[in-house]
Amino acid sequence: MNNPRASILIPTRDAARHLRACLAAVTALRPPYPLEIIVVDNGSSDGSDAVAAEFAGVRLVAADRKKGSYYARNVGIAAARGEHLFFADADVLAPPSWLPERLEAKVYGGGVRLVSSNAFLEAFFRAGGHRSTVTGGRLFGCNMGYHRSVFDEFGPFREVESGEDHRFSMEVLKRHALSPLPEVSHWIDAPLEYLGKMYKYGKGTPCAYPAARAPRKLAELAAMSSSSAALRVLAEAAYLIGYAVGPGGR
Repeated sequence: MNNPRASILIPTRDAARHLRACLAAVTALRPPYPLEIIVVDNGSSDGSDAVAAEFAGVRLVAADRKKGSYYARNVGIAAARGEHLFFADADVLAPPSWLPERLEAKVYGGGVRLVSSNAFLEAFFRAGGHRSTVTGGRLFGCNMGYHRSVFDEFGPFREVESGEDHRFSMEVLKRHALSPLPEVSHWIDAPLEYLGKMYKYGKGTPCAYPAARAPRKLAELAAMSSSSAALRVLAEAAYLIGYAVGPGGR
C-alpha cells in the first residue's frame, strides 16, 4: 500500500503464541481509509517472523539493536508511512470496531481488560474487576494512537523498560484532547506471567508517577476478592519489588 492514512504498530519479542491471534484480529479490520500493519520484531527467537509472514500485507520490521518495547515502537514509528499511528501489543485482541471511522484527532486511547485461558487466573481477573480505564490522563501502550505530528512536538518515546506509555500520554494530554478507542483484551497465560507483569509495572511506576502512585496501586490490589488472597499478596509483593528496583530500567 503506497499511501496509508493509518499504521498499526505491534512490537513483539518471543510472543509467537499470541501474535497469530492478534494479527488475525487486526487484519480483519475494515476502516474506511488505507491502512498498513507493521510487526516490529525486537529480536525474537521463537518464529514470530514466520507467524507475521503468514498474513498477506503485514510488514515485518527488525528492531534488534537492543531489547525494549519502546525502542521497538520508535523503530516502528520511523518505518511507518501513516499519518495516524496506532499501537497494539502481540498479546492483545482488538475488537472489530477498534479503529475510528474518521481520523480527526491527535490522540486516541482506550481501556484494557485482562483475560486468560487459565481457569484460576480468569476467575481471579473476574473477581478483581481487572479492567484498566483511561483515567488521570494516562494511556496504555497496547491501546493508544497518535497523529505523527505529536512525535514532532514531544519527541520519541524514552527507551526505558516500562511506564513510558503513561508518562508520554500524560504530557501529550495536557495539550491535546483524547479521542476514545474501544477496550481491548490483554491475554495473560499463567499466574507467573501475571506476577512478572506486576513486577514490571512497579518498576515503571517511578518513570511516570510521583511517589504517591505506589500506595494507590496497592490499594487497588487490596480491593480484590479475598477468594484470591494468596495471588493478590504475591501481586502486591511483585509490584513493590519492581517499584524498589525501578525506575523503568533506565
